Parts: sequence; C-alpha cells; structure tokens
Amino acid sequence: MTPPRIWIWHGLRLALPADWEMLQYSTLAAHGRCSWADRNQFRLQLSWRTLPGEPDLPRMLDDYAAKLRGADPPPDAVEPLEAEGWSGILCRRSESFLTRFARFLPDRSIMAELLFIHPERGRDAAAETSVLGSFAEASGEWQAFGMRVTPPEGFDLTACDVRPAQARLVFTHPRDPLQVLRAERLGMLDAWLRAPVREWAEARVKGELAQAEVRDTGEHAAVGEGILRRAGWIGRIRRPLPCRIDAWTDPDEHRLYTAWAVGEAAQGDPPCRLAAQDRG
Repeated sequence: MTPPRIWIWHGLRLALPADWEMLQYSTLAAHGRCSWADRNQFRLQLSWRTLPGEPDLPRMLDDYAAKLRGADPPPDAVEPLEAEGWSGILCRRSESFLTRFARFLPDRSIMAELLFIHPERGRDAAAETSVLGSFAEASGEWQAFGMRVTPPEGFDLTACDVRPAQARLVFTHPRDPLQVLRAERLGMLDAWLRAPVREWAEARVKGELAQAEVRDTGEHAAVGEGILRRAGWIGRIRRPLPCRIDAWTDPDEHRLYTAWAVGEAAQGDPPCRLAAQDRG
C-alpha cells in the first residue's frame, strides 16, 4: 500500500492518500481554503479563519445541521459526529455522503474545518478517520507539491504557481520585497535539461548576480552564491544583498529542485530545506 503524503499549509498538517492532489489553494494566512481531488472528484476541503476568541462550536454545528434539514428537498439523514478530537455533522442523500468537521486551535485563535466529499459508492470512513487523526499544527514549515520548505521566520507566502511539470512557492520578507525565498520543482528533464546541474545554475544566475561563484556539491547538485545586482537602498546608501541558489536533480524522480534565496533567506547553510520526498 502506498504511504500517505504529508501536506503542510499555513502551519496546518495533514497526511492524505497519495493520489489526492491539491487543486485549489489560498496564500492568505488569516483565512482561506485548500481543496484536494482524486482521479474522479473533489475529496477534501480544508478551510481556516482567524477569530477574535473561542467560538460556540456546538451552536455553530447545530445551526449548520438546521440549515441542512431545512433544504428543499431535505437530506435523508443529518447526524452529529465526534472523531479524533473533531466535532462534525454527517449529511446523507441517497448514497451520497458529506461530512463536515470543525476544531478550534486556541494557540493561534484559528477555526479549522474539514469537509469530506465521499465517493458515490458510500462513506469512506477509514480515509476520513485517518485524515482527521493526522491533523496537527506545524508552525514555520511548508510541505506541498513534492517540496518541504522552511522559510526564515516572518516570511510570508506571496505566490504559488502550479503547472504541468512545474511547481513554485515564493516567500517574501514582510517589509522588503527584494528579500525572497523561491522554491521550485521542475519535471520532464529529458525534454529540456541539456547540461549538468552546475551549468544550468550558472545560466540562471548570469546577469542577476555580481561576484557570482557556482560550484558542484555532488554528482547531481550545485550551489551558487553572489550579490544581487538589484540591491535595495537604506537611506541613500546602496545595500548589497547576498544571494544563493541551490539546485539538484533526483535521478529516481527525474525532477530538478531549486531554491533561490536573497537577503536574510540566503544566510546560513542551507538557507532552506527542500526535499524531493514528501511521504511519511
């Protein structure tokens, strides 16, 4: 059996079936949602929102259940649920099941909700229990689209771009847009990667960095360091910003991983953690 895949988004961690892929996502920390689908349909939605204080969760779920029962036509069944520290509601229409669970996270004053859309063959209670039990808080770390990234403290997710054979996460300093950490995974290497990783990295930094130095760090890995040419300003004094690019290929996956770090994100060794494997 294929092990579950770990996802961490805005400090919320889930272990999901390996064939569930994230198709919708939000970059906002205060509120947003992510959705996953299998090969046939949407299966799960995670939503979160910051609240001023702890909500009346039983009343919130009672209101939700009353809204479901008042639908026209009404569902066949609406039942309360408790599982793995979550409170929820089951809604059944013929052989179609929806289950919605809610949980308040007091340390961050966040309401987290999970909505399961079950396949037509019936309620997948085993997957539901497994996902609910895997939920945890994981502040400061991100894991998505085959990458595991730990940006500097205070950096915000400002962009996420997912396309066939390409995924990119961009984290930015809250007060200085030049200071970034950009993590990227690229596929279909046989179609475009014609040179060793070091030469590819040299081409990426050409024109971007002054005093650039790129060196091999392994058979399939390279690192480049230098000073960003588009440096920022402090008053009237031009300030140099260190820059670093880490790049490596995974021969088993036939993918290239790269981290482009500028400013604070480029300091330390390594500037971030990316991992080709995101399972377990």
